[in-house]
Amino acid sequence: MSRKGNPEQAVQKQSAPAGVAALERGLSILRTLGQQEGLSLTEIAQRSDLNKATALRLLRTLEQQGFVWRDGRQLYYFGYALAVITRNLSMDNWLASSMQPELDLLAKQTGETASFFNCSGEQRLCVAVAMGWRDVGHRLCTGDTLPMTGASGHVLTEFSDGRPKDYEFKVFQSLGERVAELAALAVPVFSGDGKLLGALGLSGTRTRFQEDEYRQELCAQLGVSLKRIHSAVP
Repeated sequence: MSRKGNPEQAVQKQSAPAGVAALERGLSILRTLGQQEGLSLTEIAQRSDLNKATALRLLRTLEQQGFVWRDGRQLYYFGYALAVITRNLSMDNWLASSMQPELDLLAKQTGETASFFNCSGEQRLCVAVAMGWRDVGHRLCTGDTLPMTGASGHVLTEFSDGRPKDYEFKVFQSLGERVAELAALAVPVFSGDGKLLGALGLSGTRTRFQEDEYRQELCAQLGVSLKRIHSAVP
């Protein structure tokens, strides 16, 4: 009399090779990004020796699980889930590295200086920045510490306790507050559980920012950028 095996075990044995193959392909994508981040779907597929359909399917899964994230230019980067697993990357470092592509895009689109600040004691610390392409603008460097003034300072002060239950999107602005010739706009960046992570901002000359139509365009750009950031932040 022949023995009938466990149907569930049989299914597992049959499906295991496919699962292992998918895992290997996913790890291949992560290795590719480990060599160079900021790659497009086509570049990842080519370097990982995958067809685009397979690469896209795997990237979507990796993105959903937080292992990769995609910026507004459809370029892929490591996600925060890897930092949680390895414990080798702090939230601040991850924010700085993950924010940089978005700041680069903001600076390119607007020509103004795009920055990300968080708190450092009683001051604010610039943890990431991208300079704009305009001849006259705001000079700012990563690591600069400034007083809790200006648009970013107001954001960090206003939301130091996190996102209020009745929070509504608002762009903070300052005109000549810290330096007479400069102006800035900023919005808060929150984690999924409402913790304040920092302030995303644009800064430039007061003359440009005083123009209502131009300022509204910058506010809209900040809103779009913030939405992409919040979709990637855990």
